[in-house]
Amino acid sequence: MNFIKKNQELLISGLVPALILLGYFIYRGFAPFGTSSLLTVDMGQQYVAFYEYFRDTLLKHPGQFFYSFSNGLGGDMFGTWTYYLLSPVNLILLLFKKESITTGILIVTILKYALSGLTSAIFLKHMIQDHHLQHPRVSVIGFSTAYSLMAFSIANQLNLFWLDATILLPIIILGLDYLIEKNQTVIFILSMSFMVIINYYFAYMIGIFTLLYFIWKNQHFSIKKILLFIKSWIFILIYSAIAWMPTLWALLHGKAKYTENNVQWSFEYSPIKMLTKLIPGTFSFKQMSDGLPNIYVGMFVLVAFIAYFFNQNINFKSRIKALLITFVFLLSFCFSPLDLIWHAMQFPWWYPYRFSFIFSFWVIILAFRGLLSPIKNNLIKPIIVSLIVMLFTIYASVTNLPKISDYMTNNQIQFGVITFIAALIFWVGFQTSSFNKILTPILAIFMILELTVNVIWSLNRISYVSQTEFSTYSAAARAAVGQLQEKSNQFTRIGTNFSRTKNDPIQMNYNGGSSFNSNLETNMLNAMSALGQPTTSGNVSYMNGTLITDSLLSFKYWSFVDEQAEHSPFLTRSVRHDVLERYQRLDSTPYSNSYLNPFSLPLGLTTAKNIGNKLDGSHPLSYQEQLLQNISGNTASLFSDITDQAQIYFSNVTTTPNIKNGLLTKKKLNKSASVTFEFQPKNNDPIYITAGSQMAHDNADIFVNNQRITEDIDYEHPIVLSIADQAKNKKVRIQIVLKKQSLLLSDFSVVSLNFKRFERDYALSKVSSFNNVKSSGNSITANLTVNKQKPYLFTSIPYSSGWTIKVDGKKVKSVQTGNYFLGSSTPLKAGKHKVELYYIPPFFLLGSIITLFGIVVVLIRKFIKK
Repeated sequence: MNFIKKNQELLISGLVPALILLGYFIYRGFAPFGTSSLLTVDMGQQYVAFYEYFRDTLLKHPGQFFYSFSNGLGGDMFGTWTYYLLSPVNLILLLFKKESITTGILIVTILKYALSGLTSAIFLKHMIQDHHLQHPRVSVIGFSTAYSLMAFSIANQLNLFWLDATILLPIIILGLDYLIEKNQTVIFILSMSFMVIINYYFAYMIGIFTLLYFIWKNQHFSIKKILLFIKSWIFILIYSAIAWMPTLWALLHGKAKYTENNVQWSFEYSPIKMLTKLIPGTFSFKQMSDGLPNIYVGMFVLVAFIAYFFNQNINFKSRIKALLITFVFLLSFCFSPLDLIWHAMQFPWWYPYRFSFIFSFWVIILAFRGLLSPIKNNLIKPIIVSLIVMLFTIYASVTNLPKISDYMTNNQIQFGVITFIAALIFWVGFQTSSFNKILTPILAIFMILELTVNVIWSLNRISYVSQTEFSTYSAAARAAVGQLQEKSNQFTRIGTNFSRTKNDPIQMNYNGGSSFNSNLETNMLNAMSALGQPTTSGNVSYMNGTLITDSLLSFKYWSFVDEQAEHSPFLTRSVRHDVLERYQRLDSTPYSNSYLNPFSLPLGLTTAKNIGNKLDGSHPLSYQEQLLQNISGNTASLFSDITDQAQIYFSNVTTTPNIKNGLLTKKKLNKSASVTFEFQPKNNDPIYITAGSQMAHDNADIFVNNQRITEDIDYEHPIVLSIADQAKNKKVRIQIVLKKQSLLLSDFSVVSLNFKRFERDYALSKVSSFNNVKSSGNSITANLTVNKQKPYLFTSIPYSSGWTIKVDGKKVKSVQTGNYFLGSSTPLKAGKHKVELYYIPPFFLLGSIITLFGIVVVLIRKFIKK
């Protein structure tokens, strides 16, 4: 009881935002309080799958901590942990079954807001003690609520792992204060090291701020203090090396390759538009993708922040430095080069201005600091400036209202004006010595209510996935995939022509070839693009394979929706005529059927020569053909272009002599336009088309015999689509419908696969291949009988230097082969062998040694001191 009484202000600071969010979640009917869920946008499309992977890894399959074949064709997972999953709060999810994971996410969300309120209150209490004030009238509870429920945290509620940064930021700056004021570095080093480990991206942003804060807080710079700051950062890098070194390697082989090289020295928008975000509730779905910075922290904080710069009780030099730092923040929100620096030289894809939480904290620090030293006299200047800021805010809001109606209404503007006037009155009262202390809790209530309104208005504009929709689909998909997993005791990949998200494989724990992950390695993305699969910088899908890719990539089983059942939770995402005609039907579930691919090759096999990295990957069918030819040793062509066999009909479009790369333009803009290809195949071979990125769903719809076959996804390279099989002498009609004024038929062709040659090449390839293949994430074992005519190892594992190959216990040098895959560079001896492959993230061992060395050195020093 004494502990609670002594720390009641801190506990209430954590409890208030938690109760506000809990109340809102109950009001919206989020599970377990109703039929809705917290799943929206990336939380529903990406993160919920990671949380299920988190549970599965810790409870059942620890081997997939480093690597998972559920991540596309297989990919490093350590970077996923250090960005998405290493928050200790996530351990709460272990208490929830897969069916109730959304309830666990709700509890974790509430807890993170509570912890943000708590840590900010700890920092604010430190500020009070730093000024030796026994009974300050400033409401720690009101300000900690303003921090916990600031616009950044509400707008990015779905980016749950970002909230770890808002929890740790106050403790990191508290530690920096201790370094500056008392030469004590423990809190700063430990908290910042922890931040680097659990989220390197936001640690980078906070790292920039620690430098700005260090410059502001130091009144008298000394070499000793600067060296102490540098020394602390060296220790931070040592203690967190176990995380950042392998993560940096992963970034350099993935996301970092998309770094902006051409800096645009320009403003991204008129800075005055930023003022509209000072009004409560200025958030919407559209703001997620390309909105303005979320900087709202409450009107009273805003007034106190402005007043700080006119407070003559505060050192003039500190105020000038604070003004310059504030200017840097504001300029960073609209000036492209500075914005780019804060985001590690990559403009965010959705969720812009991710460093706005640091600016909000900076505003709260200055506002709180100013209130600790009341102005008492000369109030007119801050009042006038505050009124000017509000007048410009009203002007910017009203004049832009038609353009910003997605996140702004007249009611919001009116409410903003009322709360501003009330806040100004409260602030004036705070400057008088006769201020009634009873009004302090009233101010806290005012701040809490204002921020609650911001929560409600902001989140009411967001729609969420229903709990029923999520749970029904998940249960049905697990049943469909689980049915196939039970049929094989060896490694295999499983294909589906349905999905809820690209992270279905990670969520359901099967090897599916698809993934949506910011840390995807470029090599795997390039491999899938070369094979004709839809890819972008952050995701990959495997649904549009051919008989060749299914074979080469070990897709032994397929779960397929070929007859849409009534009330089915599955949405068909692709059409595979070759699967239906060539594969063996096995079992079924209420919503899908299972198929066995009789042409699936094992994960590893041998080739007559080292394939090397000189295959032509510019056209997907050409690359598939070359790859299979090199593996089988047969050079006969597999694909034949039959585009010229079709009769072509143009409807309301200009004709083009080069139909494979022709530009189609509508003649009459207000009428539908299309080009149609009709032909009768001369044999029963599988038929495919290739479609370039210009033919994606935004620009065109593709119909085959009146059935739409294109997916609502984006892709940056040509993809392959199955359109017919066993269709000899049957009419095949391909219609491409324009959605815009013009359409470039980029990389378009109609191609048939010589099935008999494919069967022969498959049989030749299967000779000398893996059997009894076992996988536990980052470890694979298999038996292999090597034919002396085919001594080189080839696997369908995307190449990474983190893989080690051992044959009969002896290390074999690995090499990148077939442009993108893992193989051996030296021939294997003929005969029976035991093959082992294991994956350790590059630089993980070195980083671990450095971190362990740093910890041991500190412990030894402390022992010697004792």
